[in-house]
Amino acid sequence: MIELEVRVDCGNEKNARRINDAVKIDNEGYVESVAKGKYVIGRMKGEPLSLLHTFNDFISCVQLALEVV
Repeated sequence: MIELEVRVDCGNEKNARRINDAVKIDNEGYVESVAKGKYVIGRMKGEPLSLLHTFNDFISCVQLALEVV
């Protein structure tokens, strides 16, 4: 079992809140995310291959939300 924390700089606090609101719906049950300051912090855990897929999905969702915001 591996635990991973990812911190994404969203530019400012307002963007971080918006992005977190957008991605946490899609990642519920897989990634615990929170907006803290200008960052979205995602925490996830699992077996290596499963965690890799979860991480890729989370980053893809965050990237898309960043482009929209």
